[in-house]
Amino acid sequence: MEERITLYQFPRPKINLSFFCMKVEVFMRMTSIPYEIKEILNPGQAPQGKLPYIIHQGQKIPDSSHIIDYLSSHFSLTLDNHLTQEQLAIGHAVSIMLEERLRWCIVYSRWLDRRYWLSFKNIALNLVPVPIKTIFPILAIRNKRRIAATLNYNGIGKFSPEQIYTFGKKISIQ
Repeated sequence: MEERITLYQFPRPKINLSFFCMKVEVFMRMTSIPYEIKEILNPGQAPQGKLPYIIHQGQKIPDSSHIIDYLSSHFSLTLDNHLTQEQLAIGHAVSIMLEERLRWCIVYSRWLDRRYWLSFKNIALNLVPVPIKTIFPILAIRNKRRIAATLNYNGIGKFSPEQIYTFGKKISIQ
């Protein structure tokens, strides 16, 4: 393997709270790609304003799926070669289902469901430095508004909490 790759992602308490950061980190561990993590709070510093991204050989690669495609190609990884076309299609469908449906159920529960907000807020407060803790309430209100709008735009925010969680429960494979 070549020089170490730098993976930029959100700070991690005991577990990685970002689905997409976790996806890349687990992939790199599974494939034994050497990497180091740089934790950043502000995704606005990232290409396309989202985390994760990597830097490899001076090149910035954003987006978890693009990162995995890049690493697979660059390191000639063949993790899925033994799978049939049907298995690949099922794997792709499950990935999309998790990323485009279950993710929004979890985002809703973290940010907008009053039953879980306090727990998530406490986790988030433990991740940020003291100066940001003082303005956290303002940032949280702004983030909650943005998230509520995003959930409404993609449709899931138009449902009741019970319906949103039913969407999440239906994702489990029977």
